[in-house]
Amino acid sequence: MKTRDRILLCSLTLFNGRGEPNVTTLDVSTELDISPGNLYYHFKGKNEIIAELYEQFEAAMLELQVQSLESDSALLDMWTYLQFSFEIMAQYLYFYRDVSNLLGRYPLIRKRFNRLLGRQRKSLEVLSQALLLEGVLQAEQNDIASLVEHMTMAMTFWLNYQRVQAPDMEHFDPDLAQCAYQVMALLMPYLDVAAREELRLIADSYL
Repeated sequence: MKTRDRILLCSLTLFNGRGEPNVTTLDVSTELDISPGNLYYHFKGKNEIIAELYEQFEAAMLELQVQSLESDSALLDMWTYLQFSFEIMAQYLYFYRDVSNLLGRYPLIRKRFNRLLGRQRKSLEVLSQALLLEGVLQAEQNDIASLVEHMTMAMTFWLNYQRVQAPDMEHFDPDLAQCAYQVMALLMPYLDVAAREELRLIADSYL
């Protein structure tokens, strides 16, 4: 593995474990057993490492955004979308430990992250509208808009909600299926009986 890639991987591991504000470039170079000068040859500072890691995260998340249904079940498609999204988010867990603080210190990333949130809303809207067309979601359009907003919010903060309740916050192992289920549970009051049972069956196969 190239030194640049090792630096990124090590930084990500340390950020996830200790929290990004608590890790310095010296910590990274010490962990890798390389000189600070070697690290600075590849990255001029921690801000460049953060920017590169965000590029990776954003690219992976954008590949997931939904344009149309992949199967004949919008519920299953929504579960798949959420499950895969949380898998990527868990890989970059540091970003969600204190997202508002991090974005306040990196305003350019904040703009890009807000655009990503917009893409996530759109994906959830596409899936929700598909449920409506299937006749299993009983909701007005303004209800769907509110649901999508709450689901987006839950996606953004649920990993950290799990983390603060973990016995060991520093070695937190997220329950990604539970994350997906809790977001989809927001749909429950609006689903018909058959769809509620389908969601429970989907959840039972993962939880």
